[in-house]
Amino acid sequence: MTDERLRRSLRVVDSREQPDLQFAEHLHDRLVAELGLGPTPKPQPLGGPSIRRRGRVGWLAVAAVLALGLFGLLLSQLGGAPDRSPPPPIQTTSAAPSAAVAATPSAAPTPEPSPSLIASLDALGTDGLVIFEDGSLNGDQRLHVLQPDLSSRDFIPDQPGLQRRAAWNPDGSRIAYGLTDLTDIRGRTLIWETDAEGSDPHPLSEDCDRPVCLEENDPAYSPDGSRLVFVRTRAANGDDSPQSLVAIRNLESGEVTELEATSRAVSEGVNYHPRWSPDGDTIAYGVAAMGGDGAAVGTTVRLVGADGENDRQLTDPGLEAGDPEWAPDGSKLLVSTEPIRYWYSQNRRGPDRMHLYTVRPDGSDVRQLPVDGLVGGATWTSSGNQILFTYVVAEGANPGLPILYAMDADGSNIRPVSAVYGRPGWYAVQQPVP
Repeated sequence: MTDERLRRSLRVVDSREQPDLQFAEHLHDRLVAELGLGPTPKPQPLGGPSIRRRGRVGWLAVAAVLALGLFGLLLSQLGGAPDRSPPPPIQTTSAAPSAAVAATPSAAPTPEPSPSLIASLDALGTDGLVIFEDGSLNGDQRLHVLQPDLSSRDFIPDQPGLQRRAAWNPDGSRIAYGLTDLTDIRGRTLIWETDAEGSDPHPLSEDCDRPVCLEENDPAYSPDGSRLVFVRTRAANGDDSPQSLVAIRNLESGEVTELEATSRAVSEGVNYHPRWSPDGDTIAYGVAAMGGDGAAVGTTVRLVGADGENDRQLTDPGLEAGDPEWAPDGSKLLVSTEPIRYWYSQNRRGPDRMHLYTVRPDGSDVRQLPVDGLVGGATWTSSGNQILFTYVVAEGANPGLPILYAMDADGSNIRPVSAVYGRPGWYAVQQPVP
């Protein structure tokens, strides 16, 4: 029976017509199969001995069954019952590319959900808090904390504004993030910091004022926690042509060092997602090339010395890689192609090119991880043994619902972390734990 026929048949609850028996039997079978009910007697024929004895009580029972069926139908139309696990990303078995630009791999069929794909925080190997950015479509971006029951709560509920781009300090005691104050007529994003409970928010970008500084965003702590790298937007020569560049703030003195080698006109390219190497010597960052309409048209990953020297390109432009994350041992970087923050917000890029790769710091050994689909926003878990990433469930939705997944560092053992009915989430970061 089709869903349309089910809808038509359910209308008899509000009419004097008698439901057809075939419909009642089908509804019973569907409820048993879809809602996990045990074997129960099927509805008696309408007008038979059971119904004649009970009269109105029998009709109420039928109405209850029909209402339950309608509830199940509505859940299926809204994305499934809460206890259903989210559909898994497609796993690929194609060979890893040997060149910097890889061909789109052939996709294997999506595997059926299994008990191992039930969403759970147990998918993560460590117990640190998971903070993620709620990528809601209305632009009301907030930082959320994933809860053991897979729900989430606002990380800093008493602070108004847009919160994004979070990063933990090395010992897990503090977190830095970007905050856009909607009451500020300039619409600036500045960097704030709070403790692990979200109870002590305070600004770090206290000296970001014209003409030296227009805004600051995308922070990350140095390996020893003494410095913060971030992206600064400044006015160029006091005119209306802003520049984007990577900068470093000494957290003890507050002194900021701008890395001039990374500066570029915002109209041509925007820096984002800078990250320190584990030895503290090198910073990886993304550069989104901008088109004439102000939208991203491509992205690359670059490296620069923490002293501002030796700025160079790491990934081939054809790969369109971004969102770099260093492996804990510094041997490779994790990157995402068609970075999800640009694809999702614009919905104009090629989702068939959204993949996860690792690459060595010299640009060699580019390897695609065996997961396909609308994936991105990948980071290492605090143990370094797993990768936390976002998979966009796009079953007829546009642009879809981002949910969190985890996998082992080699791309195996893919499991959901958040549930499909939870808050949309991406750019999750896990708290370092002793």
